[in-house]
Amino acid sequence: MDNMDGAELYGRVLTVNYALPEKIKGGEVGWAAQPIWADADTWFERQQLEQEIQRLQSEQKAAMLEAEELHRKKLAEERDGEKDEEADSAKGDPMAIKKDIKRAQLKKNPLKNINVMPYAKAAKRMALLAEAQRVKAKQEKPGEARQEEEADH
Repeated sequence: MDNMDGAELYGRVLTVNYALPEKIKGGEVGWAAQPIWADADTWFERQQLEQEIQRLQSEQKAAMLEAEELHRKKLAEERDGEKDEEADSAKGDPMAIKKDIKRAQLKKNPLKNINVMPYAKAAKRMALLAEAQRVKAKQEKPGEARQEEEADH
């Protein structure tokens, strides 16, 4: 067989290889010497394990969510108790600091944030005054031009 590889027969070069066992498509690695159904048992076992893992993870997640909800309720009850105590103490103390201050939200247009930013209020006022001066100057100017024309005639 070794001296037949690369030999010439009727003007053609021969390629001779050793025979390999026939490979069947399928199995865990893609190509295998076994048919697809040969590893069906291991596949079924893997599927059962994956389902069991998913079930355990969902149970654990549900338990975590329940624990978080319980923790939030305890914190809310503690805060409510503190607010009641603060309200009782604030009734007797007129100089108590208010903690529930409502703040205005910032708007996207900075010129509309008048209640939040003092500079925005001043800038808007200046813009309105400048506009009023322009309008006044525009109204006076045609009048001056007409008076000059009448004076020339």
